[in-house]
Parts: sequence; structure tokens; C-alpha cells
Amino acid sequence: MADFNNFKIEPHIKLNIGKAGRDGSGGEGGTILIITEDLCGTGGLIADGGNGIIGGKGGSVIVEAKRNRFRGRISAKGGKSG
Repeated sequence: MADFNNFKIEPHIKLNIGKAGRDGSGGEGGTILIITEDLCGTGGLIADGGNGIIGGKGGSVIVEAKRNRFRGRISAKGGKSG
């Protein structure tokens, strides 16, 4: 969790989910929570699940900002199965 008056995201915040574990399943995405007065930047907020025999579930990205000037990428998709 980050709690700032001004928060700039560059290049990105990424929950780096690894490849499949022992059972072949992809890791699940985590949670990114940002509470700020002013959010800006062009980076990324990424909470994707990992790939595996069974793809990991996507995580979540939660942003509370009174002023949102963020122009980057937000992603919380599931990993690929296969």
C-alpha cells in the first residue's frame, strides 16, 4: 500500500508473477493499492497471473485519487493455460 499526497508511476509497479510451480499451475496475481491526492505518470500498474498448465488468476489494481492524471497501462489479467 502506498499513501502519498503526490504519486508518480514511472516506469512501473509490477507484481512479478513467476512461471508454473511444482504442480504446473501459474502463480496468482497480487494486489496493488494506491491512495493518493494526485496520481500521474506513464508507467504501468501490473498484477497479472503467471502462465502454466493452469494459468494463474489475475490480481487486482485499486486506485483512489482525487486528481488522476495517470496515462499508463493498468493490467490484472489471468495467465495463459497450456
